[in-house]
Amino acid sequence: MGNSRPKARKRSSTKGEEYYGKKLHACKVQLKRAIKKSKEVEIRKVVKSLKKAKDSQPTHVPPLEDKLKRTKNIDVAKVWSFLCADGPQEDELDEDSIRVAGSQAVVDHVQGLRDIKEKLQEAKTNPVVENMPLKPKESQVDDLQRVEEKTVKASAKDAIPKSQDKVKRKKPKNRMGQRARQRLAEKLHGTDAKHKSSERKKNQTKKAAEAPLHPSWAAKKESKDMLAIHLHKPAGKKIVFD
Repeated sequence: MGNSRPKARKRSSTKGEEYYGKKLHACKVQLKRAIKKSKEVEIRKVVKSLKKAKDSQPTHVPPLEDKLKRTKNIDVAKVWSFLCADGPQEDELDEDSIRVAGSQAVVDHVQGLRDIKEKLQEAKTNPVVENMPLKPKESQVDDLQRVEEKTVKASAKDAIPKSQDKVKRKKPKNRMGQRARQRLAEKLHGTDAKHKSSERKKNQTKKAAEAPLHPSWAAKKESKDMLAIHLHKPAGKKIVFD
């Protein structure tokens, strides 16, 4: 009987149209996020220069305010559709939109988008057909041999009497600690848990012991204490030296 196992089938490294279609969608989503982030960065830059101009160069404030307004009004969807388009567009981007689209992050995503489009086009022209490779004859023989071994072992195990068969005993689980048991009891029974009721009884007895006694009880207790002291007072023997 051979001990060699059948080799696992390797996944094909070729990627088809469906794979690149998903990659293209993910790249477009990332591109839109990059455009939004670039717009926010440009707004922060203009706001920062506007604050400096208010302190040192008041004449530069009006054009900067106009630039801030135009930057806030940039249409992210328009910039995104312009960059995702394959061919030339009728409507061109204005100066502020071009500044947002010219950030390094947006340019990198656009380049990645173009690469994925090229690979998608190649996958469409040259579709990949993956066929499941058949197992070699040697591996099929090995599989049959392993099945035979399992059946022989199972039949031999059934032939052994139960008294001689080793029974695997489950290892007992460790018991929960006291605090864990108390927390579980609180969740199940709330304030009626056993340890809670015992705590309440102890507190009640402690309060009853600390409460002031009735004057007659206090006098009786004091007399008992004095009597116990006199009864148990040590009587020493007097020694006289000549």
